[in-house]
Amino acid sequence: MTGIANRRYFLDRAGVEIGRALRHRRPLALAMLDLDHFKRINDQFGHAGGDAVLQELVRRVRTRLRREDLIGRLGGEEFAILLPETEIDGALTALDLIRDMIAETPFLLPDGRQTPVTASIGVADLRADSGFAADTLEQLLKRADDALYAAKRGGRNRVIFDVGPSPFPTMVPKLDGGKATEI
Repeated sequence: MTGIANRRYFLDRAGVEIGRALRHRRPLALAMLDLDHFKRINDQFGHAGGDAVLQELVRRVRTRLRREDLIGRLGGEEFAILLPETEIDGALTALDLIRDMIAETPFLLPDGRQTPVTASIGVADLRADSGFAADTLEQLLKRADDALYAAKRGGRNRVIFDVGPSPFPTMVPKLDGGKATEI
């Protein structure tokens, strides 16, 4: 329906790209994009309206992606975007442009009506040279998904970066007023 990678193809290709990025110590970013209140669109405009929104979303997102980037539909209104050779600053800039492009112009429905649409995006990066070399595809997806849910909890229509595990020990203050302890 959307003409993009399905879940299986996306995950297979993402696994290959992560392996390449780790092997060659190259940056990579992975984003999870979810349409805000999509159920409301389906309820109000029917499945034909929901399908039209998904198709237009993909069309808009593709205009902002490079040839080497990959977008896949993981399920429902949830999409993943793989950005090889992309440092986190570049990924955040590109993803915020995508988020803004989705929100700035209402989506045209098959019956001629329009509806506003927004998206929340969570992004995680793979930095093989800074302690994230153990990241697997599953870990990277989980970090991006956690950031996506932080974007939802934070008010929706935003891009949130998951900073990943800290390379520094976590310090926990003692309740008795003593020194903080490392965990």
